[in-house]
Amino acid sequence: MNKLYEIDMKTLQISYGQVNPKYSLLGGRGLIAKRMVDVVDAKCDPLGPDNHLIITTGLFAGTKMTTSSRVSIGAKSPMTQTIKEANSGGTYAEFLSEHGIKMIDIKGVSEKLELIYIDEKGQVNFIDAADYKGLNNYEVCAKLTEYFGQDISIMTIGSAGEKAYRSSAIMFSEFGSNEPVRSAARGGLGSVMGSKNIKAIVLKRAKVKANTPYVDETLFDSARKELAKIVLSNASAKARSKFGTLGGLDTFAAIGSLPVRNFRGESDERTALVNGPSLYENLMKHGGKAGLPCQRGCVVRCSNRYHGSDGAYITSGLQYETVGLLGPNCDIYDLDAIAKISRVCDDIGVDTIEIGCGLGVLMEAGIVPWGDIDITMSLMEEMKEGINTGRILGDGADAVGKHFKVSRVPVARGQAFPAYDPRATKGTGVSYATSAMGADHTAGITLGLPGDSPIEQSINSQISLAFVDNTFCLFTAGAFLSHPEGPGHLANLFKGRYGLDLDFNGMMGIGLATLYYENEFTRNTGYDDTSDSLPQFLYDEISPVSKEKFDVDQGLFKHVHAAIKKANENNPLAKL
Repeated sequence: MNKLYEIDMKTLQISYGQVNPKYSLLGGRGLIAKRMVDVVDAKCDPLGPDNHLIITTGLFAGTKMTTSSRVSIGAKSPMTQTIKEANSGGTYAEFLSEHGIKMIDIKGVSEKLELIYIDEKGQVNFIDAADYKGLNNYEVCAKLTEYFGQDISIMTIGSAGEKAYRSSAIMFSEFGSNEPVRSAARGGLGSVMGSKNIKAIVLKRAKVKANTPYVDETLFDSARKELAKIVLSNASAKARSKFGTLGGLDTFAAIGSLPVRNFRGESDERTALVNGPSLYENLMKHGGKAGLPCQRGCVVRCSNRYHGSDGAYITSGLQYETVGLLGPNCDIYDLDAIAKISRVCDDIGVDTIEIGCGLGVLMEAGIVPWGDIDITMSLMEEMKEGINTGRILGDGADAVGKHFKVSRVPVARGQAFPAYDPRATKGTGVSYATSAMGADHTAGITLGLPGDSPIEQSINSQISLAFVDNTFCLFTAGAFLSHPEGPGHLANLFKGRYGLDLDFNGMMGIGLATLYYENEFTRNTGYDDTSDSLPQFLYDEISPVSKEKFDVDQGLFKHVHAAIKKANENNPLAKL
């Protein structure tokens, strides 16, 4: 369960080895951060040969622990120019674990477009991908499935990655189908994969599955079953099984967190047309499905299959971020239209968050009328072709704002805001500004978290969510960490799997170390923490719903970095 594959695309050479055992308590995001500090020149061109594309699994991959099969992708981001990790569900981490692969580290640039195929024996093969050049993800996945069979898991880029769009995502095949609807979306990592001339990395299911070692498997199994019970009893998790992640839209709208018309935060009764109950009604009426798992063994089952009003399948996994930013943020209140825009995003391989914000900025600039679905769809076609305004949109909201000289652009560190207005959740705004990940809710959302100040809330959230990105899906981990018995069962997971007695602080030390290495890499790029900032409009404009401005002094942001640095002084995981 600890194999390391190092691939040099320039020479097409592979080194088969082992991840250093001293890194055994780092997984996913944490392992990426440490690896990048160790082997990547922080000042490298993100789209050059010296950047690495790193693929890892979490600390409990290969076990039956619910949502432990998430795959993490990391590199220096062409979007933020700092370190970036993005993770995804689907089957990829499961297949990696069956091969016993913990990490794949890819450097260099191939002379021609390649497809990497890891066969049933775990051997890496290079296949000329000329026939796939320019194709988009649905067609690529269909062709790969036809060629290699159903028992594969696919990691691929569409034309956006080949065009080096800064919004480009890496798509993964869905559990139960090989459709490309799971994504490592943020940071433009698809363009890093494209820059290395890799069209897809295909995993064949292992002929002989690797054994997962346990110190005490009985203790581990008992703990994972108790944690599953906690999730199944959690009200939010239950709602997600029916409404998906859209179940929270009404709450976010009520507090002013939902983005409306380029983050103006207005109240609009039409939000009821795109909320969780409306999604569920459409699913039931038009032949769709709710309550689907994105990976084997998930007890939350927040995914769905969305069919339009004509009964035809459009897309899977329609989520809050996608709906919030392609919908109300653009004054669009039609779930079918949002699903169709999302489908194009998945097909060409771009981040729906970045594209939703970019469209909002185009509407702000008057290039597209607010809520105009037809022009929006034509822009998606332009983006697919790489022409006109669509080409600019492919580089994200920041690029759109700069090109059309728009001052009201919702970005931090060059990356678009997720669907949470910082005026309604100020700790999240602090995270947007201070996280090495840039504006990324999965790196520091603070809704409902305790803390005396937005600074403290952000610090606590960044630590806990960094821990989460080493282990499980956010939706199960949130239930674990908020339940009084959850941390104890989590400790037994670590004891049963690794033989370690970790209290809550010890587990959070994994998150702290992750932040330490991310911040170290980011500092090495030359990034100055004093430039952490948020757009001025948040300070100037009162949200119509929350009745708040963002009033956290930018000078206080430095306390986040100082607190994380101090907390790591006695953290052994930050001294590996």
